[in-house]
Amino acid sequence: MSGKTYFKYLFKSIKENFSRLCAISLIILLGTGFIVGLQSSGPDLKATVNSYFNETNFYDISIQSNIGLNSNSEYIIKDQINNIERIDSFYQVDQFVYKNETKQEGRIIYKDLVNSGIDEFNLIDGRMPRYEDECLALQTYNESNFEISDIITFNDYNFRVVGIVKDPSYLSHNVETTTIGSGNLDGVIYIDSGIQKIEEFETPTIIKMTFKKENIESTFDESYDKFIDDKVEEINDLKEEIIEDQTQYLKYEIKVEVEKVVIEEMRNELKDQIPNITDAMLDLLINSYKEGDDFKNLVNKQTETQFKEMFAETTPSLYVLTRDENQSYATFKIDSDKIVALAAVFPIFFYGIALLVSITSVTRLVNKDRSQIGTLKSLGYSKRKIYGKYLFFGLLTSIIGTLFAIATGLFLLPTVIINIYGSLYNIFNIVFVFDTFSVLLSSLLMIVLIILTITVISFNVLKENSASLLIPKAPKAGKKILLERITFIWKLLKFKTKSMLRNVFTFKKNLIMMLIGIGGCTAILLTAFGLSDSLSVINTDQFEKIIKYDFVAQTNNIEESKKLFDEDDFLTIPSLYYEIDINKNSSIFKDYSKEDDVEAYLLGGDENLKDVIGFDESIKFDDDSVIISKQISQLLNIENGDYIYINITPSLYSSNSFEEYENVPLKVNGITTNYVSNYLYIGKNVFKDNFSKLNINSLLISTDLKGRELDDFINKISDDPLIASLSTTYSTRNIYSNILDNLTSVVILLVFLSGALIFVVIYNLVDINIDERVKEIATLRVNGYTKGESLYYIYKEIIFMSVIAILIGLLLGYFLHIFVINTISSVGLFLGDTIFYQSYLYTIAIVVIFIAITALIFIPKINKIKMNEVLKSVD
Repeated sequence: MSGKTYFKYLFKSIKENFSRLCAISLIILLGTGFIVGLQSSGPDLKATVNSYFNETNFYDISIQSNIGLNSNSEYIIKDQINNIERIDSFYQVDQFVYKNETKQEGRIIYKDLVNSGIDEFNLIDGRMPRYEDECLALQTYNESNFEISDIITFNDYNFRVVGIVKDPSYLSHNVETTTIGSGNLDGVIYIDSGIQKIEEFETPTIIKMTFKKENIESTFDESYDKFIDDKVEEINDLKEEIIEDQTQYLKYEIKVEVEKVVIEEMRNELKDQIPNITDAMLDLLINSYKEGDDFKNLVNKQTETQFKEMFAETTPSLYVLTRDENQSYATFKIDSDKIVALAAVFPIFFYGIALLVSITSVTRLVNKDRSQIGTLKSLGYSKRKIYGKYLFFGLLTSIIGTLFAIATGLFLLPTVIINIYGSLYNIFNIVFVFDTFSVLLSSLLMIVLIILTITVISFNVLKENSASLLIPKAPKAGKKILLERITFIWKLLKFKTKSMLRNVFTFKKNLIMMLIGIGGCTAILLTAFGLSDSLSVINTDQFEKIIKYDFVAQTNNIEESKKLFDEDDFLTIPSLYYEIDINKNSSIFKDYSKEDDVEAYLLGGDENLKDVIGFDESIKFDDDSVIISKQISQLLNIENGDYIYINITPSLYSSNSFEEYENVPLKVNGITTNYVSNYLYIGKNVFKDNFSKLNINSLLISTDLKGRELDDFINKISDDPLIASLSTTYSTRNIYSNILDNLTSVVILLVFLSGALIFVVIYNLVDINIDERVKEIATLRVNGYTKGESLYYIYKEIIFMSVIAILIGLLLGYFLHIFVINTISSVGLFLGDTIFYQSYLYTIAIVVIFIAITALIFIPKINKIKMNEVLKSVD
């Protein structure tokens, strides 16, 4: 055979098997593209945000103090900390403002908007301020956002918004939280300190800095975390020096004012005592008095008194915060890490099914051409040339499928997922990261295994002589199936059912492939729906059945605050509690080894806690209760009756002062479900006996108010001096709701891709099944079966195998769902493993629909079978 003739032969073979070539290529595209795409999406998402942070010089470390900072604080840090690239200090405060005379919770940032080199914003609408009464506003996505031309009023100042900006500190579109009012930040305004001088804002409250980070490519790398942790430790070593410097600075400012007051009082006293005293003589006497010890002692005493009065409820503290404490950044990390976790589990199963079906398809292609191979061998063609056809076919299908898979996987799927996340984050130009190893591994593995299969099958066939290849393989010998040996059941079956069962279980290879293909796809689809169900419980159960209160009111006078709320008859019974901040200061251990711990909130101190917390039905909360959330139980392997040990240190953000609690033993007598954060619930007696130094400092408040009425009430209460801060549950709910919306969008994408794989897999398997049964179909037609009866005879087997496959797939999907949920859950985010019955119905319906569509597609092919050609004997 000449080269030209040989290539004609190859391309004719491709034409004859074009539908199978497309099907195999599509399976490879879906399997490889999905694993490449989902594995690329997480890194691409992080690289895109990392690029945005680099472009805008997003801060690495932020320093705040509850007694403020001064200009010298910045110099202390610059002088003793190495590798600082940029450092900037500015004033920031959360306070009530009026937008066009409507009271709102606002954040004011007072800084040099032109020359600041940190957190550089993007002006997306309007212009920069030019005059003293102009400001910028952050682009937000809540109903009460600030817009161009709005008049913002506070402290007798009026500012008009002239521009809208995006700020890297506010990456997320979620509503930011605040400690004032309802707990939801309505808007942020930026005032240019280079244009408008506001004396009360001149003292900075925040210092932000960025560092020179050699050999660190991304903020999401472990090396970045290690680098920043080291810098945090260095700055923590300067805490006392900075606090002492700020203390002396504040005392100096107080002292200046005290001196003015004392001198003025002395001046007035001298005038009263000596009516005709001249100003020169008055100044001489005052200057003489100022040099004496009495004056200095008086000033120093009043200075110390005023300082103590000013910070009576405050322990001077310095907070060194990293990007992880930024609300938007932390939320984004949760989102992106879930994609990475999903990519570590889901695609492998998806890829495995595609690979298995592809190998089966190419195996069937070689076996179908046995007589053609025998003819070529008898004509003297070499094994190499005969094998070349199948090698070419395998390479063509796998390379086409893989190339399209890489293109869609590296670009299309990540773009879709990043655009989904773009609806909730300020994501600009997409950055694609090429993980060469993962792409090559998944692509080459598919190609190599398909080629290896073709090689093994081809040479097994080529080992036979031409005569045996020209004679069709004898039908598989019939034998009794297991059910046939159960005679009392077998006798009750009709003849057609018996025939169907014999065919199904005789051709075990086809049955196994149908079970793996359809069952596997069913499992993937159910897992995708189940994932959506598990995410939805946070919106429903967590914030409706478990957390029943509307907001938390923190106060320094609990009894007076109770009276304040008791005045409103629409409030349900308030519950006292003490909340340990989540800032790594409360840990639960199973034993003294402290090898593993879980950070948790501590709630307790009042028997009414059960009225605002929905415990599991089996839980009875009383004064002696020690109840932990289910994730703590799983992480530390704790059961009822086990002891846990509690370590508590004072919260950085609380005015409570107490000595550190270490290894406080408590016996667990209840484990309850909770999805967001981890909690330790303790009764009144347990609280009193073990945590007597903790001050009951907050109220959990449940109301009958909704919507705007609730907001108005919160605004009214927040103005009361008894209330230190308020935080609403719906603000937390909104944050998690938006995270879940993102993941739900990804789940919908998974459902779509799973459906596509199901269709291709079923098409391929049914095609193989029908090709292997053409003689049987022709025989049925010759024996008088109508077209409809012939179709029913074949499709009955397919339906039977599909039903078994779906049932196996549902069972497998249940366990796969649990595995995926455990993989993507994280500490503080516990996802339920329940799959709603509707998801089972949706999964079954989708698979059945695809099977039905495939069956309809093959009806013309079955009806076109030519009985004479199929049944003619081979001599």
